[in-house]
Amino acid sequence: MKSPVRELKRSFYTLEIFVGPGGARMSYRFVLTDWKRVRQVLTTYFGSGYGQDPEAGLELLVEYGTDFVLQTYQAGVRTQRLDLRPFISVKIQGYEPFPCLAWSELTAFQVENSPARLAKPEDFDFEECLEELTAAGPLAWTALIDWAGFEAEALTGKLLRPGERVRLFASNVKEEIGGEYGAYETEEGFFKSKPDWDNLWDLEEWTDEEGWGALDEALAAQRQQVADTEASHKKQRELAYLDEFNALLRLAKQQSEQEQFAAAIGTLDKAFALARPEGVLVLVDRDVVHNNHAYYYYRLGQPETALRELDKLLADRPTCALAHHTRAEVLVALGRYPEALASIERAIKLHKSSKAMQAYRREILQLLT
Repeated sequence: MKSPVRELKRSFYTLEIFVGPGGARMSYRFVLTDWKRVRQVLTTYFGSGYGQDPEAGLELLVEYGTDFVLQTYQAGVRTQRLDLRPFISVKIQGYEPFPCLAWSELTAFQVENSPARLAKPEDFDFEECLEELTAAGPLAWTALIDWAGFEAEALTGKLLRPGERVRLFASNVKEEIGGEYGAYETEEGFFKSKPDWDNLWDLEEWTDEEGWGALDEALAAQRQQVADTEASHKKQRELAYLDEFNALLRLAKQQSEQEQFAAAIGTLDKAFALARPEGVLVLVDRDVVHNNHAYYYYRLGQPETALRELDKLLADRPTCALAHHTRAEVLVALGRYPEALASIERAIKLHKSSKAMQAYRREILQLLT
């Protein structure tokens, strides 16, 4: 049985790799207790993560400014936060290494034998720079990590154990959330409690099923704890909210699987209307829930309503790849194929590893021919 999200006095690291709000978004978080695993995650990201697509990987690194943040927690308290970007350099074949920083931060950057575009960050255009870099052949680059340039604290005390849930600070959203040992693709809400370290970046194998199971088990553990705590009344209110919220989401999912979309919409409306007690952590990605709400309108035969819902969601979260994908489906139903193509291409830019999005783009292209 998993422990609840509470103030466990455990020690652990979090390694976050993300692109913040802007023209692109990705977000991965790893909760680890072994320094060798921290090094493995960071190294393999450049080897088999976005490094497997050289152009996309370089674009995220230098145009959007990928963040790499290492945090250390000792006995449940965050004691160290390291920005790793100053210790990572990019080496493009044929040119000198340069810092792993967004171009907006490289105001004084000059490299004697760099491409002309690289020496002018004030008017940098990635596409023009990419054309120059690939003029002589395929793009080749590597990341150089200065491991000796920074020192992470050694963990002391009791280490976080598999299944225990703790509070941690998420740099990409700048707020406290719940987490446990494992790997997260936080933009989509996927979670792996037992990552395949030999094939870590095969994202098609990630699933959110563990997330549902972890939530159920955490709630069961919290119910047991309520009977023994002095704050039982407060805990009871929190558990009642989580039980009802989780039950409504499950019910909506079941109703949608039975194609009872009107009922599913009403169920989600009830979930949105619940008063959330202060301090309660919800482990479900709210963007996904709001996307599903719009999708049910689409399946109900109300694409215009679905489109309004999606536009409202994207006005607040413009980098939600899933919503852009759903928007493309709705626009296809409305016969607005050029707009649908633009939406699916936006989704792909935000989530390049999705084979489903790539396949749907090909379907739209066929409609346009």
